[in-house]
Order: sequence, then structure tokens, then C-alpha cells
Amino acid sequence: MLNEIFKKFLESKKTNKKNILYIIKGGEFNNLDNFYSKVFNTTVIDIEKNNQNQLLNSILDLTNNNDTICLHYYEFCYIKKINLEGIFTAKGYKVIVIDFNVFNDYYVVSRKNETAQQMYSILDSDKECFMQEVYSNIGISDNYYIYSYNDNDISKNTISWKKDIFDTDIDRSTMRIKGVDYIPTSINDFDLIEKSLSYVNGKNTFYYSSVNTHKPNAFFNFNLQSLTQLGIKCVAVKPIESNDNHNTDEKYLDILQRLNSTAKFRELNIYKNPEYGDRDLTKISQSVIIHEIYNNAVNANYKKPYNDTFMIASTGAGKSIIFQIPAIKLAEELNLVTLVITPLIGLMNDQISNIRKLTNKAATINSEYTPIEKEKIKQQINDGEKSILYISPETLLSNTDIKTLIGDRKIGLLVIDEAHTVSTWGKSFRPDYWYLGDYLKKIKKYNSDMSFPTAAFTATATLGGVDDMYYDIIQDLSLNIKKPYIGKIVRDDIVFNINLVKKERDYRQEKDQLVAKRMNKFLTTNKKTLVYFPFVSQIKKTYKNILVNKINKVGKYYGRVDKLEKNETLEDFKTGKRKMVLATKAFGMGIDIDDIDNVYHYAPSGNLADYVQEIGRIARKKEMIGTAYTDYFEEDLRYIKQLHGLSSIKNYEVIGVVQKILQIYETKKTRNFLVSPEDFSHVFRESNDENIDNRLKTVLLVIRKDLESNLNLQKYALIFKPRSMFTKGLYMIFDEDIVFFEKIEWMKYLSKFRNKSQLSREDVNGDIVTYKGDVYEMDFKQLWSDKYKDLSFAQFKRAIFQGKIGDIYLGNKLKSKVWLEIKNNNNLTFKETVDVYSQFLEIIVKMLNTYNNSKKHFTMNMFSNKLYSDHGNIFKSKTQCELISNVVLYLMNNLRSSHHFNSSNFMNYNSNTEMYSIINNKYLGKRDVLIRTARRELRNSMGKKEELFLRNNAASGINKSSDKMRSDTLIVMAQIFELLGIAKYSIKSGDRPEFFMRVNGADVLERMATQEYKSVTVENINDLHNNSIRIMNHFFTKLTSDEERWDLIEKYFLGDEISTE
Repeated sequence: MLNEIFKKFLESKKTNKKNILYIIKGGEFNNLDNFYSKVFNTTVIDIEKNNQNQLLNSILDLTNNNDTICLHYYEFCYIKKINLEGIFTAKGYKVIVIDFNVFNDYYVVSRKNETAQQMYSILDSDKECFMQEVYSNIGISDNYYIYSYNDNDISKNTISWKKDIFDTDIDRSTMRIKGVDYIPTSINDFDLIEKSLSYVNGKNTFYYSSVNTHKPNAFFNFNLQSLTQLGIKCVAVKPIESNDNHNTDEKYLDILQRLNSTAKFRELNIYKNPEYGDRDLTKISQSVIIHEIYNNAVNANYKKPYNDTFMIASTGAGKSIIFQIPAIKLAEELNLVTLVITPLIGLMNDQISNIRKLTNKAATINSEYTPIEKEKIKQQINDGEKSILYISPETLLSNTDIKTLIGDRKIGLLVIDEAHTVSTWGKSFRPDYWYLGDYLKKIKKYNSDMSFPTAAFTATATLGGVDDMYYDIIQDLSLNIKKPYIGKIVRDDIVFNINLVKKERDYRQEKDQLVAKRMNKFLTTNKKTLVYFPFVSQIKKTYKNILVNKINKVGKYYGRVDKLEKNETLEDFKTGKRKMVLATKAFGMGIDIDDIDNVYHYAPSGNLADYVQEIGRIARKKEMIGTAYTDYFEEDLRYIKQLHGLSSIKNYEVIGVVQKILQIYETKKTRNFLVSPEDFSHVFRESNDENIDNRLKTVLLVIRKDLESNLNLQKYALIFKPRSMFTKGLYMIFDEDIVFFEKIEWMKYLSKFRNKSQLSREDVNGDIVTYKGDVYEMDFKQLWSDKYKDLSFAQFKRAIFQGKIGDIYLGNKLKSKVWLEIKNNNNLTFKETVDVYSQFLEIIVKMLNTYNNSKKHFTMNMFSNKLYSDHGNIFKSKTQCELISNVVLYLMNNLRSSHHFNSSNFMNYNSNTEMYSIINNKYLGKRDVLIRTARRELRNSMGKKEELFLRNNAASGINKSSDKMRSDTLIVMAQIFELLGIAKYSIKSGDRPEFFMRVNGADVLERMATQEYKSVTVENINDLHNNSIRIMNHFFTKLTSDEERWDLIEKYFLGDEISTE
């Protein structure tokens, strides 16, 4: 049917004018050869094999004998690539592109097409080829390949299908219909195209549900207009759900009763139509949801239509049993594997312990296991002994081929636990959860026999409204959800005790006094109390000062607490030995204590969803009533703002990352390349290398979101894939030690990176200094795989860094190194570069002196505005000044170099005023060291335009939180060079993960790299934060009864409009 529509579209757009060259976009696979002029003897796969002389003759023959010529888009792209397009211009041909973009920038072809099958495989390769110049991406749905083009600027004369549809009127009225097959507006793009094509090919009316969300699906709206243009009636419906929740207990009860013979499924209170804001509840047995999950898995296994499942229910609602029973049944009856994605090792171990009461087929693989233990479990999975595997998202993503994890078995079900981490921007955001969506597509892409549903579970996600987490999650994970299961939000067993307090004089002092009084009272009542704090420093202060005589009753729980201490605290809290735990929000997922009486908030630290999750820890045991306490000052909101400020992505970071990507692209002169997070360290205010890694991942996701949210931008202008494990190391080996490595047979794992003659340098006296050995790159992964698989990869790397592995004593024979390369911009010499750099540091010091002398406090925004207003002739824009101010002040303030000066900070942040103050003049010493470093290290290079440096890698990869990017003054200098735009740097150390990148749309990235660019995603995140502040303040200050508070919470979670006036 689409072929016929395409044919009519072409016929309607072609004219009888002479000397017209039509370039057809979207018709490579439409079997309309009679429309096209024969130039090439191959498909797009082998187009580069064409003889160019024969091609020239074919084009000349065409232009001599035809008034009208039709070529495929990819054919003309190749003609242009080899510079033969001028023939058409010389012969007077007008180039017109006919774009059959029925699905905006997506184009479709059947999965049966052999050429498309080959293209599908080649496009995903890291190896550069001509097809990557034409096509930006190719994906997969059940029956189609879905591909996109790069923007190749072929002609300004374009006849586009979508130009005809924007005036198309769509009936937006909503009908209530029972039993109709409808499409939810939250459906992901590829599934929407698949569904739409079934209507193009014969169905009559396209029914869709318009759910209660404030997040517009631009592509869905475009699709409605396109289908209407095709003559298909589109009708918005609000389905009338049937009450056919028939009891299916008997089908699954035998598995449940392995726990005990009298066990019964729970009846859950579930909202009937939460997608539409309805708040009516109905009773549904756990077995109904179990049956849906199992049925969908069976249908998928037999290549029948299936849906995914999404459930939001409070902690303690029995979510685990809902996915465990289908997993067990799939294993026992169909020999299918279930993968359970869980964020925490502790949570995996707890679930494995619990499921063993039902089956012996469950196992986990995590970082605590050695490779031998992991291989044993993998073999058990392959042999069918184990079928339910609990793993982290990072572990799953590190297995690029799913067969390395499960062998020849088939996946029956994939479970994503704690799914809210996909869309929670901020400090607790797990970027690797977000990448799962792409990974799942890839599994199905390369394993055509593998079809399985996904079931996502969380206790904390909003559905609908401005802060619609549900919509984000199902979009990011590409889930096809017909109807979500949303459990009752109101907790009748939790009451509120909110004491509104007005500051009299000193907020901090009055707050601490009130907290001390409240906590001492809790301890005298002997009730279990969980106390949440925004910051670890507040826990330490409270523990040390307020509870000094009662610490035997109190435990601490936060991220950096030792694992043994955490476990002891949890065990003591569970048994009642300790009655109080002071915690950050790290006390949450995977902690199973059901008899907590009270939760007390020192101050709220997140949005309303975070708050509800935290108070949800109390009264989980039947018959209990718990209390959520807060002594609330309006000043308490500063902590939410401060935490947001620390974790939120900044617009200047997005621009800085895009600029660096473009710079690497232009330097390497290839669209496919690998980058290290170290290359981007100058963009971020992060204290160590691991935080830089995560920050970069998050900014790349923001860039992806920006591209996806704008129909006018090329969606696949940038493709990136993180590689989570670093597998190379850079070392100097002295000549005298080479014999040692030959003897232990390691030389085949060492490749020479630079020889010592390339490393020789001139010292201060003009003498040539040579090194005693060459620099080698070690292949960690291959050495480990061949010789040391009895150790985990992490243990293996640690042993090398510590100088002893097994019976081999390495000592200091492997000297870890960092390779730094600096290239000046704009043909500058290093003398000119150092002069600009020194002048800039003097400007910064002068401004700091002014603030120090006046004792005035300032914000980063104030500092950057002052820098731009006083020195706008030096800097490109306000955005550049914002980036420079934030990062350079951070670099200088945190610069650690005890060899040169006392490394204490010169600048403090005041959380009360949300401003900075200068506390001493240590910045003068830091300026001197930075300038002295530049002059010393570049003293013999002042006339050069580029230089190479070999640095000691002090961290050597042992500590995940290594900070060489912040502590090495030469590297800090290079970062400031780049910030000022006077030079660019690149670093190779071998101890950080790499990212694969493909630049498909450099022109799109150039638009994003401008100082005027505003990230839509960053703005949306900030808007959500501001809305959250408004709601939280209203919740604590305006509501007086439990009924009012639970009513607002329910409205918030179901997406209703919340008035705070």
C-alpha cells in the first residue's frame, strides 16, 4: 500500500519541464525501478565498487539523452562525493529533491529486504564507510527497518510530503468507547510507525488515547496529521475499561504456596484509569498482573503480539512476587531466561535469598564475583540449571553480545526494578539505566529469534502532569504499555506531624536546637526513628554534638560509610538494638525493615516524590500507624536549591561538550572516533575523574534529548555509546627491565606507544635529558583473559597497580604515565599563549582582590557578568564567561599541590545566602604556581605551536576517585588554555573508560555549539525544579490536615493540576 502511495506522490510532483534532475529521498527499497534512471550497477552496499570512468560515461549518456532524470538520494550523494555533480550543472539541469517523509525524518523498509538487512549490519559498525555519510541511523521494529538520513545539503529545492500536512485539520474531540483497540500517545516512535503502517495497509480508523500528560509528543502529533492526509480517520478515545479482572489465582498458586501451604495472593488497590486523572480504585489480585506478564512473555516467544507491563506501587505491596512467579513459570515450562535489572548489589542478594524459597533456578552476577564464579553461573544458565539472573544495568551493558551472558538460551522476560532511576535527573541519576532502552533494541536487532516483553516496577514515579516520570520512562526504555498498574497512593497508616516554625534570629542555631530536642524525645520514647538529612556534614555534626551520650542507640547511614558499618547499623536497627538511624537518601532501595515508627526530616532535600518515598519507609507492618515529623522553617528550602545547584546540568556544560566534540571531529577528520572523559574535564566542576565520567554521560543524554525533542533538528546528528571498562594502560618500562617482561611472557601484551628518542627534552641548562626506557600500552583485557581469570578484572588491575600479581613481583617496573598533547589555536606560538594565559590569571586575581578587600559576597552569575562587562573585548560571549568563571574558580580553589603551597581553599560557599566569599588570599600563591608551571614546562617550546608531555600517573587507577585532572598543575594549565580558546588539549592515560562517537550532523552540532544556544532539556529540568520548590513550600506551609496533604500527594502523583495560590 505504501508503495502505491509513494508512486502517486511521485507522479503528482513530477513536471513536464525539461532538464530536471529529481533526487528521490526515501525510495531506495520501494521496487519502483521504472521511475529511476540507470546509472549504477550496484546497490548502496557496493556503490564504491563502481568504476568511476564508466560512471562518468553513464552520466554523460544520461544527460545527452534524457530531459528528465531520476536518481536515488544515495546515488547523488556518491556522485557528489566523487565530484561529478558538476556535469548536471554544466548541462543546465535543475536539481529537485522529492522527499517522501511520511513519518517526518523516518523512512521504512520491510525486514525481508536483503539490501536493508546488509545495511542494518554495516551502519552499526565502528568502521567508516560511505553509507554512514548518507544514513544517520537504522533501527528495527517487528516487521520493518526504520532508517534516517544525514543532512547532505543537496539542493534548496525540496518537495516534501510533510509540507502538505501541516494545514491538515484533525478532530481532537474525545470519544468514550468500550473494547476498542487503541494506541496510547506515550508509545515510542518505532512502535508508532509499526502500528501506523498496519492502518496504511488496510485498517480504517486510527484510535488513540490522549492521556493526562503535559509532555507533548511532537512526533505523535505529526503522525496524526500524516495519517489524516493519507485518508485515515484519527479518533481520540477515552476507553471504558471492562471489569474483566477474573481470578487467575489457581494458575499460579502452586508456586506461591511453596512459601507456605496457606499463602494467598493479595488484593491490591489499583486505580481504574490513572492515565486520565481518574482517582477511582478497584481491587485486583496480584495474580491478574502475574497472568498478564506471563501471557505477554508466552505470546512474544511464539511471535504473537504482546505488550510490556508497568507498575507503580508503594514499598511492601509485593511487587517482587509479581515478577518472580512469571519468571519461575517461564523457566520451568518453556525453559526461558528472565533477566532482572537491579541497581544495588544488596538488593540483588536479598531478592536471591527470598526467591530461593520458591526455586533454585535464580542467581546473580555482580562485581563481588570472580570471573571463575561468573563463568560458572553463565555455564549454569547455558545448561538450563539457572534461568533467573539478577544483574546491574552496568553488567548487562558490558556484555555487548547477550550470548556471552546467557549462551544459546532465549530471553523470556526482562524485568527493570527501581525503574524511576531512568528519569530522575540529579545526584541519584543512573545514566546506565537510561542506556538500557538502546541496549534492548540491540538485543532484538542482532537476535531475530529473541522476542520478549519488559516489566518495569517502581515505588516512586509520577504519572501525568508537569513532572511526568511515567512518560519519560516508557519513552526512554521504548516500552509499549497498554495500561499501567498504579497502586493506591494514599497511606492510611501514615499520619503527619508538621510543625511550622518562624525564624526569630539565627536560623541555623534555632534549627539545631529544635532538632536536638526532637531527637532526644524520640530516643526517650524508645520507638524506631529514621532521620533524613540533606547533607552528610549535618549527620556528622548531629552525631558528634547532639547525641554525644546516646551514640550506642544511634547509627549512621550514608554513601561513604564503610560497608561493614552499614550492615551492622541495619542489623541493629532491624533487631531494635539501635532505635535511631541518621541517614541521607542513600537509606532507601533494598532496605527491608517493616517496623519503623517515625520518619523525621531535618529538612526536605528533593521533590514531593522523594519525600513520599522517604516517609513510605514507616509502618509497613500490618496494624502499625507511623508518623512523618518535620519542624519546618521556610529557610529549609535552601537545601533543595543547593542540592539541585550541585547536581543539575548547566547550559554552558552542554555547549562546552558539543564544542569539544566538534573540535575532536575536525582534528581527527573522521566521523567515527573514540573519546575519553578526560578530554572534557575542563567543562565540569567535578572533584575527581569518576564524577567527570558520570557528568559527561549525563550531558550526552541531555544533548540526545535536545535532538529528539526538536523536529527541526537531525535526531541522529550525534550517536554515542559508552564503554564502561577501561582495558589499556600506559607505562614506561626501562630498557633493563624488558628482559623481565620477556621472561614472564608479557611482551605480547605490550605495544610500543612512544620510544625514548621521541620523549627527550632540553632541561633548564640546555642539556638534553633522555628517558631510560620507552612508553608502552598494555592490553589489560587480553593479559587478564589469557592468564589471570581466577581473579576479577578489578582485582587483576589492582594487583598490577600494587606491583605484585600472584608469584610475580613487579615492583616499580611498570611506571604508570599520562600522555598530554597541547596544540595552540589560531597559529599562536606558546609564547603568545602563555602571555594570554598569564594576563587572564591576573584579571581573575584582580577581581578576587576586589571581593576580598570589600568582603562582599557574590554568586557565580555575578562574577561572570562582571568579567564580561569589564573584559568583553577579550571573551567571545557571556556564555564563555559563565563557563570560565565556574570552572576556573573551581580549579583554582581546589587545586592541590603540596609541593608548592598550602592547598587550603581561598573561597567558601554559604548555603544560607547561596553566595561565595573570599576567606584568604591563597589565590595569589595558586596564580603564581599556575604561571610558573606554564613558563617552566614550556620554556623550550615558546616558538612552537604544539607540544607533548609525559606525566606521572600518581593515581595509577587504584582509586576510582583519582583526581589527576585536578591535582596536576600542568593538566590544569592545559584545561584553562582550552577554556580561553587559545589551545586544545588531549590526554591518554589508559585508566578511564572511552566513548564511541559518530558525528552525522556537524552542521547541527555547530548550531548547538554557539553561545546563544539554549538547551531545552536543561530549561525543562530547571522548570521542574522551580515547580517542585513551589509545591513543597505549599505542602508544608498551607496544608493543615492529613486529608489535605494526602489529597495533594495523590493529585501530584496522578498528574492533576496543583494550585498553590
